[in-house]
Amino acid sequence: MIKVFGEDKEKTVQKCVDWMSAHHLSFERVKNTNVDKETVIDILKLSEGGFDDCVKSGYRAAMNNCSFTEALNFIVKNPNLLREPIIWNDNKLVIGFQTEELTTFLPRGHHI
Repeated sequence: MIKVFGEDKEKTVQKCVDWMSAHHLSFERVKNTNVDKETVIDILKLSEGGFDDCVKSGYRAAMNNCSFTEALNFIVKNPNLLREPIIWNDNKLVIGFQTEELTTFLPRGHHI
């Protein structure tokens, strides 16, 4: 199942949701109130740069001074530090709204 993290008030999140709906993709919304350790770990497993990829730029330096557990707990308590949208499934991750990258979630033969 594809998951989309982000709040509706963010234009890029809404664009992402609209794009996925227009392409008839089933997905689950993950809002700030639903972020737990498992969610963050799932995202981190798929990222190449770890916290640097997922955390908003203004908070990256602070994350570098924390242990993994401290950073994980801090993000769970403050999910607004995560970039939006974050889209993932079991083996793919896209951070930000980039239609070229979102096409990786389309079934084979349906790429634009």
